Amino acid sequence: MKRLLLLLAIHLAGAGLCGCGGQAIAPDRLATIPTFSVDKEVPLPAAPGYYGKAQMWGSAIGGAVGGAVMEGGNNDVPGRIKSYLEQEHVDVQQIVRSEFQQRLSTDPRFVNRVVDNGAAHFKLNVFVYGLFEAGIFHSGYKIWLGIQATLVDSSGNTLWQDKNWVGLDSDIPAHAFDDYFSDPSVFAGTLKTGADEITERLLNSLGH
Repeated sequence: MKRLLLLLAIHLAGAGLCGCGGQAIAPDRLATIPTFSVDKEVPLPAAPGYYGKAQMWGSAIGGAVGGAVMEGGNNDVPGRIKSYLEQEHVDVQQIVRSEFQQRLSTDPRFVNRVVDNGAAHFKLNVFVYGLFEAGIFHSGYKIWLGIQATLVDSSGNTLWQDKNWVGLDSDIPAHAFDDYFSDPSVFAGTLKTGADEITERLLNSLGH
């Protein structure tokens, strides 16, 4: 029963974060756009996300009791994540934008079409970033990252939109909790891998 409740909690945590319900664009319409660019500003949520055992149990229990369990298990981990990333100059926005632009520039459909100020531009939004505990079935913590991408034309019209995320079910290796806060390359490396994986999925959905 405990295992079933935890599986349900994990499913609830991921619900709504999957890449679904986006706006599609036809391949022939995409082909008519001469140039593309990626906005320099990448909004982040006010605080990082953190999903540990207490949050999983709280989601499974639900109600006021579940909320109390979740709150009690928080211990301001999101605040610690945010402070550490700022202190170590791990720039989530720059990582996400850089990985997206790099994959976009090497995609055969967009070679020589990615410029600084394109006829259409991609707006990126990080809707979650932080840590997801993998200790129920695996040891350690995995990076938690979700990105929404929107393609907008020069008049501000949305041409395409989709979102995707990585968390507990990703193939990105888990690390011990303390490792994230003792070596900034652990956070930076897993964020980079996560952003690259998400970007690949987003671009695969673009014009298909």
